[in-house]
Amino acid sequence: MRQRVERLMDPDGEQLITSLDKAGIDQCVISMIDFGLTRGIGDGSLSLEAQHEMHTGLAEKFPGRIILFMGIDPRRPNAVGLLERCAKEWGMKGAKFHPGSGYFPNDRELYPFYAKAQEFGIPLLFHTGPEMYPLYSKYSTPLHLDQVAVDFPELPVIAAHCGDCYWEEAARLAAGKSNMYLDIAGWQQRARRRPVEEFYGPLRTVLNIVGPQKVLWGTDWPALDNYMSQAEWIGCFQDPPDAAKEAGIEFSQTEIDNMLGGNAARLLSLGK
Repeated sequence: MRQRVERLMDPDGEQLITSLDKAGIDQCVISMIDFGLTRGIGDGSLSLEAQHEMHTGLAEKFPGRIILFMGIDPRRPNAVGLLERCAKEWGMKGAKFHPGSGYFPNDRELYPFYAKAQEFGIPLLFHTGPEMYPLYSKYSTPLHLDQVAVDFPELPVIAAHCGDCYWEEAARLAAGKSNMYLDIAGWQQRARRRPVEEFYGPLRTVLNIVGPQKVLWGTDWPALDNYMSQAEWIGCFQDPPDAAKEAGIEFSQTEIDNMLGGNAARLLSLGK
């Protein structure tokens, strides 16, 4: 795990900005991750506060290009206070979670954190779908987000990866909750492997279920950049292959524009 993380390091942000420029991407979201309470991940050499400060420095280095999501394990004793600092002092727009670290998202122990996030209008982005060792997949099914969305109706709840193998469950849940959204980061593997059967077909179904304003484009950069560049990933939406069209799968320009930034801009109140 440590070797994989080190391979993905980009401490000065230059690789990220170069990748954005090549793909014609105006702004991106960096989602921090807090694995500090997880066995076998991290050495504790850099405090969580210092990590957030470092990312704030990157956003300041490239003004207007980077939107920051905090990464805080909500079980931490100081989680609520750190959320408030991230929002007030560092201007972070959202929060990212990996429940596979060992907690169910709908555990009421976490509700004070969610209440504070709702107070600040901070969207919550949860990993959904299978997890890699040493994380646990049982905590990361979309169903666990249902209660959070109901109990905090003013709090945007985003199912990252659209649930992955649970994509239809995620879509059905989001359709019934006005504050639940889906992102499709990581679906590049589907688009490369079997584009019509595993990507365009399911994506068309998801849009039919939830409508055009609930699906957010994402990349999981840099994890999949060698697999499919950001420019190629955008091209999957802007210029679908003939095979998808021949299968009767099409997307309106409104759907494409919404997925490629319009929905995220509204959700994060960008430009206001």
